[in-house]
Amino acid sequence: MTGERTRTRRLRIRAVALVGATSSGPLLVAWTHGARRRGLRPTPGPFGMLFRGRSLIGWGLTGRLRWFGLSADGVVTRGGVLQPRRVVRAPRSTCWMVEVTDGIAVPAVGDRLTAIPILAVWPDD
Repeated sequence: MTGERTRTRRLRIRAVALVGATSSGPLLVAWTHGARRRGLRPTPGPFGMLFRGRSLIGWGLTGRLRWFGLSADGVVTRGGVLQPRRVVRAPRSTCWMVEVTDGIAVPAVGDRLTAIPILAVWPDD
Protein backbone atom coordinates (compact mmCIF):
# COMPACT_ATOMS: atom_id res chain seq x y z
CA MET A 1 0.00 0.00 0.00
CA THR A 2 2.85 2.41 0.60
CA GLY A 3 4.45 1.80 -2.80
CA GLU A 4 2.28 4.36 -4.58
CA ARG A 5 3.51 7.26 -2.44
CA THR A 6 5.89 9.57 -4.30
CA ARG A 7 8.47 12.04 -3.09
CA THR A 8 6.97 15.28 -4.36
CA ARG A 9 3.58 16.70 -3.52
CA ARG A 10 2.61 17.39 -7.15
CA LEU A 11 3.16 13.79 -8.23
CA ARG A 12 1.00 12.09 -5.61
CA ILE A 13 -1.57 9.69 -6.98
CA ARG A 14 -5.04 11.15 -6.66
CA ALA A 15 -7.14 8.04 -7.25
CA VAL A 16 -6.75 4.26 -7.00
CA ALA A 17 -8.86 1.14 -7.31
CA LEU A 18 -8.41 -1.75 -4.90
CA VAL A 19 -8.62 -5.05 -6.74
CA GLY A 20 -8.71 -8.58 -5.35
CA ALA A 21 -11.58 -11.06 -5.12
CA THR A 22 -13.80 -7.98 -5.49
CA SER A 23 -13.16 -4.41 -6.64
CA SER A 24 -13.59 -1.31 -4.51
CA GLY A 25 -14.43 0.93 -7.44
CA PRO A 26 -12.58 4.24 -7.81
CA LEU A 27 -11.23 5.74 -4.57
CA LEU A 28 -9.94 9.26 -4.06
CA VAL A 29 -6.81 9.29 -1.88
CA ALA A 30 -6.96 11.78 1.00
CA TRP A 31 -3.38 13.03 1.47
CA THR A 32 -4.16 16.16 3.54
CA HIS A 33 -5.73 16.57 6.97
CA GLY A 34 -8.52 18.65 5.44
CA ALA A 35 -9.43 15.95 2.93
CA ARG A 36 -9.39 13.30 5.65
CA ARG A 37 -11.55 15.45 7.93
CA ARG A 38 -14.01 16.10 5.12
CA GLY A 39 -14.34 12.38 4.41
CA LEU A 40 -16.69 10.94 1.85
CA ARG A 41 -18.98 13.60 0.45
CA PRO A 42 -21.25 13.41 -2.57
CA THR A 43 -19.05 13.92 -5.64
CA PRO A 44 -19.68 13.36 -9.32
CA GLY A 45 -19.29 9.68 -10.02
CA PRO A 46 -19.04 6.63 -7.79
CA PHE A 47 -15.98 7.67 -5.77
CA GLY A 48 -15.07 6.35 -2.36
CA MET A 49 -12.17 7.52 -0.20
CA LEU A 50 -8.89 5.95 0.95
CA PHE A 51 -6.84 7.47 3.77
CA ARG A 52 -4.16 6.54 6.26
CA GLY A 53 -5.52 5.96 9.76
CA ARG A 54 -7.42 3.56 12.02
CA SER A 55 -10.61 5.35 13.01
CA LEU A 56 -13.73 6.96 11.55
CA ILE A 57 -15.94 9.55 13.20
CA GLY A 58 -19.59 9.76 12.15
CA TRP A 59 -20.38 13.27 13.39
CA GLY A 60 -21.94 15.23 10.58
CA LEU A 61 -23.00 12.13 8.64
CA THR A 62 -26.52 12.24 7.25
CA GLY A 63 -26.68 8.53 6.39
CA ARG A 64 -24.90 5.24 6.90
CA LEU A 65 -21.36 4.79 5.58
CA ARG A 66 -19.78 1.50 4.49
CA TRP A 67 -16.11 1.09 5.41
CA PHE A 68 -13.28 -1.41 5.73
CA GLY A 69 -9.71 -1.34 7.06
CA LEU A 70 -6.54 -2.56 5.36
CA SER A 71 -3.23 -3.65 6.83
CA ALA A 72 0.08 -2.46 5.35
CA ASP A 73 0.23 -5.47 3.02
CA GLY A 74 -3.34 -5.00 1.71
CA VAL A 75 -5.24 -7.57 3.81
CA VAL A 76 -8.75 -6.56 4.95
CA THR A 77 -8.68 -6.39 8.76
CA ARG A 78 -12.26 -5.36 9.53
CA GLY A 79 -15.31 -3.89 7.82
CA GLY A 80 -18.79 -2.67 8.59
CA VAL A 81 -21.26 0.16 8.47
CA LEU A 82 -20.75 3.44 10.36
CA GLN A 83 -23.96 4.96 11.69
CA PRO A 84 -24.33 8.75 12.08
CA ARG A 85 -22.91 10.17 15.33
CA ARG A 86 -20.86 7.01 16.06
CA VAL A 87 -17.11 6.26 16.18
CA VAL A 88 -15.37 3.21 14.70
CA ARG A 89 -11.87 2.10 15.61
CA ALA A 90 -10.13 -0.64 13.64
CA PRO A 91 -7.56 -3.16 15.01
CA ARG A 92 -3.91 -2.13 15.48
CA SER A 93 -2.84 -3.94 12.32
CA THR A 94 -4.94 -1.50 10.25
CA CYS A 95 -2.97 1.19 8.39
CA TRP A 96 -5.52 2.37 5.80
CA MET A 97 -9.26 3.04 6.04
CA VAL A 98 -11.58 2.91 3.04
CA GLU A 99 -14.99 4.60 2.84
CA VAL A 100 -17.18 3.31 0.02
CA THR A 101 -20.58 4.21 -1.39
CA ASP A 102 -23.66 2.05 -0.87
CA GLY A 103 -23.36 0.30 -4.24
CA ILE A 104 -19.96 -1.25 -3.38
CA ALA A 105 -19.75 -4.46 -1.33
CA VAL A 106 -17.36 -4.52 1.62
CA PRO A 107 -14.75 -7.29 1.09
CA ALA A 108 -14.52 -10.16 3.56
CA VAL A 109 -11.98 -10.04 6.39
CA GLY A 110 -8.77 -11.72 5.22
CA ASP A 111 -9.16 -10.82 1.52
CA ARG A 112 -5.99 -9.39 -0.03
CA LEU A 113 -6.40 -6.27 -2.18
CA THR A 114 -3.92 -4.55 -4.49
CA ALA A 115 -3.95 -0.81 -5.22
CA ILE A 116 -3.96 0.12 -8.91
CA PRO A 117 -3.51 3.83 -9.82
CA ILE A 118 -6.20 5.51 -11.88
CA LEU A 119 -4.62 8.09 -14.15
CA ALA A 120 -7.69 10.09 -15.18
CA VAL A 121 -9.91 11.57 -12.47
CA TRP A 122 -12.46 14.32 -12.90
CA PRO A 123 -13.34 15.88 -9.46
CA ASP A 124 -11.03 18.79 -8.62
CA ASP A 125 -10.08 18.79 -4.97
